[in-house]
Amino acid sequence: MLLLVTKIMQAEVFALAPELPAHAAAEVLVDRGFDTAPILSGSGTLIGMVSLSELSKAGSSATVGEVMLTTVPAVRNDSTAMEAAHFMATGGHSWLLVIGPFGMILGVVTALDVVRALAAGLPLAPDPEVVFDRMAS
Repeated sequence: MLLLVTKIMQAEVFALAPELPAHAAAEVLVDRGFDTAPILSGSGTLIGMVSLSELSKAGSSATVGEVMLTTVPAVRNDSTAMEAAHFMATGGHSWLLVIGPFGMILGVVTALDVVRALAAGLPLAPDPEVVFDRMAS
């Protein structure tokens, strides 16, 4: 049986608004112990991400929306934990957003979530028969 990211992800996602001043966003990230956060529009649509690196280079009047990156590391909700781990390892990411139907953010999966799953003995590596069936379809 394949372990899906939805089984190990964190459903609560901390996000920032694009109109937030960059200096305030940096303070919030540091206070919460994060180095990166997704950016959501007023309607809740994912529009980007920002890290402390971008925020530290921002001018005093800059907003999050002005310094954010528009490429966000993400996986679909039907991705396996192993696929997420591979994407994190090869892309240099420590977290991925989990995206559901219509682009809705369902949660976030982190490298630590994958390690916890391994430590709990959850089957990250797929059964060879399942892989064969998946490749055949």
